[in-house]
Amino acid sequence: MNRDFFSFYTTFLEKYKKLLPILLVLIMIFSIIGVFQITIDTDFTVFMPQDSQYMKNLKEMRGIFGDTEQILYLVELDGGIDSTEKVKNLLSLSEELKSLDGIEHVQGPVPEQYMSSRKTFKTADLTEDNLEQFLSFMDNFQQLGGLATHEGHFYGTFQILMSGEVANRKLVREINTLFEERGYSYVCSGEPYLETKIFDYILKIILTLPPAAIILMLTVFRWRIRSLKATFLSLFPAVAGAAITLGAIGWFIKSISMVTVIVPVFIIVMGSADGLHFTSHFMDSLESGFDRRFAIEETLRAVGVPMVMTTLTTMVGFLSMMLINSLAIKTMGVIASAGIFLAGLVTWVFLPVVLIQIPDIKRSKKAGSDHIYLGISNLRGRKVYMFTTLLLIAFLPGLSFLRANFNMLSLFKPGTEVQRNINRINEVFGGSLPLSVLYSTEEDLFDPATANSVMKLEDEIVTNGAAAKSISLYRILLQVQTMMGGEKQAQYPQSSVVARLMATVINKQNPEMIKNFVNVDENTGRIMFFLRDLDNGTLTQFEKIISKYDDHLNLRIAGIPFVMKEMNEQIIPQQVRSLIFALVLVFLMISLTQRSFRLGAFSTLPILITLGVVFAAMGYAHIDLSVITGIMSGLTIGVGIDYAIHFSFLYRYFRIKGKDNPVEEALKYVSSPILANAMGLAIGFSVMMLSPLKIHLYLSILMWVSMVFSALLSLTLLPTLLSRKN
Repeated sequence: MNRDFFSFYTTFLEKYKKLLPILLVLIMIFSIIGVFQITIDTDFTVFMPQDSQYMKNLKEMRGIFGDTEQILYLVELDGGIDSTEKVKNLLSLSEELKSLDGIEHVQGPVPEQYMSSRKTFKTADLTEDNLEQFLSFMDNFQQLGGLATHEGHFYGTFQILMSGEVANRKLVREINTLFEERGYSYVCSGEPYLETKIFDYILKIILTLPPAAIILMLTVFRWRIRSLKATFLSLFPAVAGAAITLGAIGWFIKSISMVTVIVPVFIIVMGSADGLHFTSHFMDSLESGFDRRFAIEETLRAVGVPMVMTTLTTMVGFLSMMLINSLAIKTMGVIASAGIFLAGLVTWVFLPVVLIQIPDIKRSKKAGSDHIYLGISNLRGRKVYMFTTLLLIAFLPGLSFLRANFNMLSLFKPGTEVQRNINRINEVFGGSLPLSVLYSTEEDLFDPATANSVMKLEDEIVTNGAAAKSISLYRILLQVQTMMGGEKQAQYPQSSVVARLMATVINKQNPEMIKNFVNVDENTGRIMFFLRDLDNGTLTQFEKIISKYDDHLNLRIAGIPFVMKEMNEQIIPQQVRSLIFALVLVFLMISLTQRSFRLGAFSTLPILITLGVVFAAMGYAHIDLSVITGIMSGLTIGVGIDYAIHFSFLYRYFRIKGKDNPVEEALKYVSSPILANAMGLAIGFSVMMLSPLKIHLYLSILMWVSMVFSALLSLTLLPTLLSRKN
């Protein structure tokens, strides 16, 4: 771009200075209408690899057993079930739950029928006279029942299968209302509950975080520009870009997820950088005595190309997420890069038009850029070499502590309702997270050999601590055999005919129980395990035990935890490819525009060191690698390189103008805006600490590290390297 272009472009802006704002207003109106069409997507599968075998198993299970989801309620029982009134209250609550639309099956803490002296009685007919026999039955039924004691308190569980015909959020609220009306204190867990809370959390995030980010950015930018009016103007391109992006989501994508919900924050915080640089340099030009038109032209000439480059490199950082095998991350990368492009476009087209027309834009007092420049100058030369060396020595060992471990529970902060509920259920029952394992056989499903193999598998998994307990058709039949025989340790029926007959009797009393564990037509059954935790080590141990029995049972693990485990195993090579792609592309972009591979290498070095520091800090802080840290990698490259770009372009600009010391001239010009922008971005990302999701807290912390070190190294190490070159 030469001088004629900037002069021509400024003339163009001046000519259409009335028409362009009207165009922007029309776009904003169209976007606001789109915002009100956005829905909230709470599905966990947005994180999942698109070619996961475990997802195929999950779809197979839903095809065989129906598209049901399970939610577990843990209810505190005052005094246990020591009276017929308490027993019947629990029984009637189960019946009320079953009557709700969308409920397929309810297994409450007390059964509809019980056995005594080999006879079957209805629990609804229970009296004080036969309460002792009922309690004896419940004691024998303990392994499959829903009663437990912990620290002197009594608890019961309601395991509820939801058909999917009614929205989970609506149904969970109806279930909660029933428990509250009965006066029960409860906690719950399960995917439907988690999705309900995610809906609430996403709504909270979208309504609070973007406005909070705007307020924080205004505060920081006000300190730099020293003009409230100019501060609002510098931020308006990013806010406009975020609003237009949200409108586009509403019109074309229709929904936001727990990943894409933070895109507006990214656009506001990161897209504001160019607005700050443009407005700050425009104010400097006005103070130098230029008129408004010439101040716009000179500002475009000084920072126009760097603004284009920083917009493109930030987009590259986001687009590098396309190499991560997660639909949610890919979608976020595309949406965020589009938003950054829109913010850059508004900065180039609409911000100059507004600045030309707005009168009386003056600083309240001179910004202290000289003090900042002098402070930065003192950190150059040998000092920065020593600082960089010590930095690498201190941080790089942290890389050895990195590990990939991401699961549903790691999304939530420790103090959130979700974590408190799950921890409570784990304390009482030892496990709260259901996982299914499918098995198929060419033999009769009720064959004793098949039954004993399945129960042996269950015993080994529970004994080794991978799961707290398990439920299968064979456990149910074994328990019934125990109660009928009056023996403490009965055996599974030795004849498949007897087992099938017992199943038929149970099916008449509770049709859903058998249906949920076997599909005779498909000759397939499922075992339900309740995992103690979702740590990769626990899941690996579970998988190893399953593989020992796979030959004759054709076992298939079906559950979201293992889909996420598969994603964890893929994430490291995917992040490496993503980083290499972004770094190489950024290096080539800078080298070609600056016409110097050496300058491209010098400009890329600060961000390369920053990446090492960030990942090492993750290792020291025990922040696990995940798809979310993949976002952080793209952000670090896309934003951190901006500071080096602004400095290197101004260095070249002053060198072409014939300045005696272009390094010093460039440093005086950009040191204050770069530090203000770095602090603004770091403080702006701090709003994510208000999010109930742990992944957002981690992003906030890591962006602080990234912004501070990338800005500091761009203003100390890069000028030192260029001074040596001169």
